[in-house]
Amino acid sequence: SMLHFAIFLIVIVWNVFFTPWSTRAWFLWWKYYTLWLGLFVGAITTVWFTWGGTRDLIRLFRSLKTLKRSVLDDGRVVGHVSADDVALVESVENVRVSGAHEAEQKLKDALAAEEKRRERRGGSGGTGDSKP
Repeated sequence: SMLHFAIFLIVIVWNVFFTPWSTRAWFLWWKYYTLWLGLFVGAITTVWFTWGGTRDLIRLFRSLKTLKRSVLDDGRVVGHVSADDVALVESVENVRVSGAHEAEQKLKDALAAEEKRRERRGGSGGTGDSKP
């Protein structure tokens, strides 16, 4: 970072143009700079991330309790649009995503055919594993 570079320059200028530091002074400097400063920054960062992470997890679970779920949000993408967002895209952009409507019709047809198969079997309410 720029702060570390500035500190580096100050120490170099001091040691080159003014009084060079003794071996003991260099030892104390590096002890502070590497050990104590690292521990301090690490402790502050640990508390900061723990506090923020815990707060964000609480917010996440609270928002998941009240989330409105959509049956269309099943991961399908039709015509480069999420199946859940087709109506929104059509209303905002004034376009028709025909692929979405074709896929929706195929899904409706498949569900209707499944319902007819169940009715022919006598409405047994089976799992659909057996063949008619």
